[in-house]
Amino acid sequence: AAAALAFRLCPPPRRRPTPQPQPTRRQSPAMGNHTITPKATFTIKDVGGGLNGSNFIGPGLTATYKLRSGRLAASAAISDRTVVIPISQSKVPLCKGAPSDIAKFRDVVLTCDYKLPKKGPIPNGVTLNSKLNVGLQHATLGLTYDGMIKGKGVTLKGYYTNSNNKFAGESTVMLNLQNKLNATFSQDALQTGKWTFMQGRTTVEPSYNFTRKAPAISLTRKIRQDALKATYDVKSEGLALEWQHNLVKLNVATKIGRDSKFVSILKPTVGVTLEKAFSV
Repeated sequence: AAAALAFRLCPPPRRRPTPQPQPTRRQSPAMGNHTITPKATFTIKDVGGGLNGSNFIGPGLTATYKLRSGRLAASAAISDRTVVIPISQSKVPLCKGAPSDIAKFRDVVLTCDYKLPKKGPIPNGVTLNSKLNVGLQHATLGLTYDGMIKGKGVTLKGYYTNSNNKFAGESTVMLNLQNKLNATFSQDALQTGKWTFMQGRTTVEPSYNFTRKAPAISLTRKIRQDALKATYDVKSEGLALEWQHNLVKLNVATKIGRDSKFVSILKPTVGVTLEKAFSV
């Protein structure tokens, strides 16, 4: 009886089942951060006057390859003009003239951005930017700061371009989630200023071009997967409408002519852009 009581109070330890080996899952290789973005643009000028070779422009084709690796981001872009010779400039068969023309590297643009590590006087958010138009031999070198100053999101850009041997820059300040100020400038003068704010579900962007002394305003409204935008330039009386859905963008630009009695809308220019990024 004593042994039975002791067994009840202190039962022997239970054996744990031996774990069976589980089949291992094959890990799919991580996709590299490489993208290729083809883009095609078709433009028809003076819509309403008939379709002919003089008012139909396109397709304009471009392709951009982008690479991201750690702190480095680089890209290379070409267009159809890089490998195609205009008929007006080609007086010899294409196979004979192509090598010398391709060697001009028309529309070949290379960019390289490197995020500098925080070290010494260098704060977080500083990026070294460079851009080279190979055909024109136009180079741009600059710095970008993207961070916080006194609790406000601030982006500052400054760059030098050898094409005009001048410095220029851009500054953006996020006042809050619904208000943003932006200004562009050169070493000579302030160029543009823009205020972006939300009015309900509409983004309003009044702006002023100090070089042209021209005010403008744009309204953008997102409806599900679509974005509608209207822009009006007061000085040139230019009206531009834009509709974007996924990879398709439609632009309609025209001018509104006015006299003492009537308001007329000139024949518009219509452009269609197809653009999509593919991971490779």
